[in-house]
Amino acid sequence: MKATASPAARILLGLAAASAALFALTASKCDSSTAFVPFVAEICTDNQDNDEDGFIDCKDSDCDRACELTVTINDFSKPVTRDTLPLSGTHAHATSVVVSVTPSGTGGTAVLAGDTWSLSVTNLSARTTYTLMAVATDAQDRHDTATTTFLRGN
Repeated sequence: MKATASPAARILLGLAAASAALFALTASKCDSSTAFVPFVAEICTDNQDNDEDGFIDCKDSDCDRACELTVTINDFSKPVTRDTLPLSGTHAHATSVVVSVTPSGTGGTAVLAGDTWSLSVTNLSARTTYTLMAVATDAQDRHDTATTTFLRGN
């Protein structure tokens, strides 16, 4: 004996089949115009606002690590026995390096060349311990400092 579906069941089965067919047809025609905005990172050396946040290169907080300001003083022979001491060091992202000398002596603004700086400190006539301080400044007026001490002998 064969079971026959009631008219209501046949309508429901027909609707289910039609719904499945409609889904299959529409699912294959997804909207292909959906646009995903890609992540754009700031390039910290190209003088452009790559991520379009209103800030360029080292003025963009995304570049804080890449634009970190640093300064160092290179080692030199100690004790110092002359009134003039040629100094040099390195820097990253500095627009100027100023060297001061205490308790006396004459420092000044260093000459920058690439990632190095140089300057001759003069008037180291007192036989005492001196402190040298190199202060680097960048375009955002941030500062970094390096210090060293030495004894002026003879």
